[in-house]
Amino acid sequence: MNQPKEIPALLRAIHNSDRHIVQNNICGFPSRLCLLDYLDCPDLFITDTGFIWSRKQIVSNNRDRYLYRNYINQTYPDRYCRLPWVVLPTTNRTKIWLPVIQLLGWSFYPYPDDLKQRYYYLRTGSTLHANNIIGSTKKDFSKVDKHSQYFSYIDSIYDKLLDDKEIVLD
Repeated sequence: MNQPKEIPALLRAIHNSDRHIVQNNICGFPSRLCLLDYLDCPDLFITDTGFIWSRKQIVSNNRDRYLYRNYINQTYPDRYCRLPWVVLPTTNRTKIWLPVIQLLGWSFYPYPDDLKQRYYYLRTGSTLHANNIIGSTKKDFSKVDKHSQYFSYIDSIYDKLLDDKEIVLD
């Protein structure tokens, strides 16, 4: 009798809906923050607007409620998908490249019961915000250019996670 294969720990963490999400006004307006501990980045958090900050780099002062230092820079390595990507340092000193839209989806809208829900798109327009994210099981070339590396990159991550292989993404 075939036993069902256990879901690897990282994939289980990505699709688990148990997140540390808090409401606050750190950005000057009501927003949500999600701790990225589920990706082995416990010192980082992402705002619902897609900015990644280090918890150790936020300092208060008298003039402004918060003074920001050293947020994690975002780059645009995929010229066909104009959404930012980010490199995250983990606690074991490895680096993870991820599209910010994927990170927003995993952080604020994980699908614990459906591992096939792996792609995230903007619902409307071009505003990168957690409330403008939708998840899908299908590749939608009307939302992401066919030359984009987004689909192949996410597929390779899931293939490695499902095979329980170590991911080296640098």
